[in-house]
Amino acid sequence: MEHHHQRLLCKLTTQMVLVAYSRLRNHGVIPDRHTFPLLLKAFSKLRNENPFQFYAHIVKFGLDFDAFVQNSLVSAFAHCGYVDCSRRLFIETAKKDVVSWTALINGCLRNGRAVEALECFVEMRWVHGFYVESGRVIWDVYVGSALVDMYSKCGYCDDAVKVFNEMPTRNLVSWGALIAGYVQCNRYKEALKVFQEMIIEGIEPNQSTVTSALTACAQLGSLDQGRWLHEYVDRSKLGLNSKLGTALVDMYSKCGCVDEALLVFEKLPAKDVYPWTAMINGLAMRGDA
Repeated sequence: MEHHHQRLLCKLTTQMVLVAYSRLRNHGVIPDRHTFPLLLKAFSKLRNENPFQFYAHIVKFGLDFDAFVQNSLVSAFAHCGYVDCSRRLFIETAKKDVVSWTALINGCLRNGRAVEALECFVEMRWVHGFYVESGRVIWDVYVGSALVDMYSKCGYCDDAVKVFNEMPTRNLVSWGALIAGYVQCNRYKEALKVFQEMIIEGIEPNQSTVTSALTACAQLGSLDQGRWLHEYVDRSKLGLNSKLGTALVDMYSKCGCVDEALLVFEKLPAKDVYPWTAMINGLAMRGDA
């Protein structure tokens, strides 16, 4: 029964989080170290919401010293805009691993506190270097992927590659983090090369990874590769969300195929400001806007 509730929580929209938790408690299910991270992850998408109510329950059930729960709290408070609270929780964390560092740094960046993010990153990099030299790094997929993501976001792509190459096993998250990192560092050819290597390894890309590859295609004007990615999306039934649809529109526009961009735009099930902006820019490039 408990595992059924946990699977259900993963699929809920963020607006249903509190209702779901209430029902879970009404069914007599005692939350554990896996329940609260799921709730906090969904809740953290509701920016400016107050995660303190979950913190009180975490303390009540004696989970406030669990590393997995602590990392989720650091991330949730930061995502909801409570960066100072997030930092205090981070300081109180007994075992600061790369996941907790990443949560805090991402929170600072998300809330426009770039200087603090950089200070944290420099400190984390020093700690990581110490642990590597002393042979105390445990290279699991979770830790490795978080490091690749963090180094990439801070512009240290070469360090991200070193971590990636040292990982004994890699999953979609680690491949995707490296590809996105190359794109963020404007190293588009390398991003597409890694994407191709991922396909050869038998790792199926998700919407986020294809979006990164399409961004690289757009910047390089690589129409053939962009069309192949579009065909892959259609074949694999990935579906077009806003980000992926925007990336396709942008790719076709920058490759001079505005009519194809329009076809993609018209097929999008929902259009927010991003595909509209990409389409207007595409038409402007052709002189139609």
